Amino acid sequence: MDTISRVRFYTNILNIWSQINPYRLLRFRINTRIMDNFLLPHISARVNSNPTSKAEKNQFLQLTVQSLQDEVPGGRVDRTAFLANALGHTKFFLFAGYDTTAGAICWTIRFLSLNPAALARLRAELDSVLGPDAAAATTLRANPHLVNSLTYTAAVLKESLRLQTNVGTIRDGGPGFSLYGPPDSDFPGQRFPTDRCVLWDGNWAIHKNPDFWHRVDEFLPERWLVTEDRDPLYPPRNAFRAFELGPRDCLGQFLAQVEMKLVLALVAREFDLAEDWEAWDVKR
Repeated sequence: MDTISRVRFYTNILNIWSQINPYRLLRFRINTRIMDNFLLPHISARVNSNPTSKAEKNQFLQLTVQSLQDEVPGGRVDRTAFLANALGHTKFFLFAGYDTTAGAICWTIRFLSLNPAALARLRAELDSVLGPDAAAATTLRANPHLVNSLTYTAAVLKESLRLQTNVGTIRDGGPGFSLYGPPDSDFPGQRFPTDRCVLWDGNWAIHKNPDFWHRVDEFLPERWLVTEDRDPLYPPRNAFRAFELGPRDCLGQFLAQVEMKLVLALVAREFDLAEDWEAWDVKR
């Protein structure tokens, strides 16, 4: 958390000192050492273990090591490089696995507080699927498959993610990859080389584009329950990019959606939430 608070994505004259502040750079080194010293022994023990059972052999790190051994001549994997790569990904997964989900839950609760009809329908579904007792944890623990029956809950989450997409992805450009202006733009067919560039996807802009989404600025979970593709509310193919698409889409998207459903199942019927920024400002 301390590291995240010190990250700076943009540099300008107003924040240049925070970029070059020696104490900030020192904190990065200290925090990195703390995280590495904690995580690396666990990762090393897993990678260097000799799995015997089928379950152990099917663990993610073991499968990755085996895949590398099959690809490298002689099966000699550079374990030092592999451990450094696995360590970096583990730290990224720890951040991406909780901060993004927490942000999405906060936005969803806010949208529900501003849309009482949607909140009432969500509560009705939770009562119907999980029973009227708000202690849903017991029901779900005994019947975890019921989370798949929360269709309106899933629609609420998707609509919240559409309106407030809190993540994006970055890709390296290259000499062999270019972007071209679309036919209906001011620069149709114009080539834009990406070499030495960083490409940031436009999922937030796609989700707010009225050409793709009918009643684009409204919170309408019902659009995700439409099955007729001629209906104006029908979500266009490939237009929902909260978890991105393709072979590099979000690895944890299914876990995140289950987690968010569980939070709503346990919270939505227990609390009535409203914004109170005035009181917040006073406390600060």
